Amino acid sequence: MAMITLLLLPLLALADPRLLGMPLTPAEATFIAKQNDRTRIHLESVDVKLRKAIETRAQELAPKNAPTRVNFFGADFEMKSGSLVRSTDGKTFVPASFLPTDAKIAAFRISPDQTKVAFGYSLYGSDWQTWQVLDLAAQKIISPAFTFKGFGGPGISWLPNSKSFLYSSGLSIQEDFRGRRAPQVRLHTLGQKNERVIFENFESPENTRWAALALSDTNAIVFRVQGAAVIPAAAFFVDLTTGAATAAIEPNRYLGNVPGHGLVGERDGKAYLRSAKAGDGFGIYVAGEKAPLIPAENGNVLYQAQLLGDKILTQYISSRLEIEFRLYDLKGKRVASMRPADFGFTNIGHPSLPLSDGDKTSTAASFTYSSTGQPPVTFRVDLTKNKFERLPDTGSINFSDSKLIFENVRYPSFDGKMTEMLLVRRSDQKGPAPFAYLYSYGFIGVPNLSQWNRKFQLALELGGVVAIPYVRGGGEFGASFQLAGTQKRENTFQDLVFASRWLKANKKAERVAAVGRSFGGLTGAVHYVHHQADFDLISAIVPVTDWKKHFAGAGWWMGDDFGIRRNAAGKATA
Repeated sequence: MAMITLLLLPLLALADPRLLGMPLTPAEATFIAKQNDRTRIHLESVDVKLRKAIETRAQELAPKNAPTRVNFFGADFEMKSGSLVRSTDGKTFVPASFLPTDAKIAAFRISPDQTKVAFGYSLYGSDWQTWQVLDLAAQKIISPAFTFKGFGGPGISWLPNSKSFLYSSGLSIQEDFRGRRAPQVRLHTLGQKNERVIFENFESPENTRWAALALSDTNAIVFRVQGAAVIPAAAFFVDLTTGAATAAIEPNRYLGNVPGHGLVGERDGKAYLRSAKAGDGFGIYVAGEKAPLIPAENGNVLYQAQLLGDKILTQYISSRLEIEFRLYDLKGKRVASMRPADFGFTNIGHPSLPLSDGDKTSTAASFTYSSTGQPPVTFRVDLTKNKFERLPDTGSINFSDSKLIFENVRYPSFDGKMTEMLLVRRSDQKGPAPFAYLYSYGFIGVPNLSQWNRKFQLALELGGVVAIPYVRGGGEFGASFQLAGTQKRENTFQDLVFASRWLKANKKAERVAAVGRSFGGLTGAVHYVHHQADFDLISAIVPVTDWKKHFAGAGWWMGDDFGIRRNAAGKATA
């Protein structure tokens, strides 16, 4: 069983503290060092040839799909050798030489007059982004650096005059860690030292953060991100001259279930919002209007939506966990649809739409799609012709889903509620698999879907079964399903425990490894403390292991994900 143990990696993997921007106490640093030593000792104890063989196979399984590109002003942009390049003519917009060593551009925005580009970069994959403005003609940085945590909003938003932009918060890592509770939206004008605060988080200062999108030179919409799924939704129209704010959406409804998904975009001074006000499966409203532009649908969840050019690109998840992409015009009429099966792929998979990438000048968009049996492929949608196409891969991967069996099962949880789980196994597997790779991620409104994850494919080739549970707190089945987990975290933890028990009781696997990343890593840490008897191996990858400290410091805006309860005004109560 050595190869299985190697595949699942360490019993407890801990985050690089740079990712969270939180200083460590000496005791914490010592604890992390000890856990990492355990990991190294474990890996070094495994047969070298076996380890090398798995490392080689993992490299062979690396995605070879075409790169995704962002479209502004009708032109595609992509990253090449660390530089931001316009694909159509190869012109470099942001040279890699402007970035620190090991930094990568995380997002960018071109000014409306196309003379400047604001770009944000991050180090070591951190959530913290540093933004600057580059004059394209002079190839000179013309703004101070703005450092803030990426959270799914637009980063910065140019005003139409191309002289000013809005950005959110601006707290330093040190301020954030000390627990400062005053997220702000600020207006910065190039060439001026003084900034104006045009919005402060007066409604719930301890636990939420905001982003802004300019509607004109004098007006903007400010909307809540991070935690927007649990606390009452909020979006305000703000007068940039006076700072006066008026509600853009009724309170006590939910904007969205993933950071950045609440605001779909703006056109002609109107803000488009994704909201559960339209129903449990979410719909799209124009702020200030009573009737939904795109109503919610029974049996389908509107998971993602992005306003690009003169179209709304959406992703729906059906009750059978099948994916459909749709294009709508700005009157709410569907003008095109695409299912992965149209291109010969299974409809049960993992898409990645270009959230917050593109604007009213975009004429195209690209996104990826994968499943446990299908390596990632890249699609491009022409927004002027309403046409989807698959872009050619850069190479091939020797892996076939023809030898896999996909099975959707239902099992009862601790309280009798039926929960679903996708099982993927090899068709030549007889009897119980030697192990199950029970994978968890999100459970904060993010769907835990079938996907190309090289650990999945390695587990299958080693004879295991991949188990992907859809537990309460996830985004698979709408707002109520999500809130059933985020407002009562015990439901999430127990759903996973009972998934493991079901796998063994129904002879699907002899042993179960609980593997989780991010919030899934926290669930792994919970199982490590409270449910060791239900799992044979636990791998908690970049978990929050001290949520109280995290909540009090750099993770204050994540309180809702941890089950923090609120009153009708949005104040944390427990």
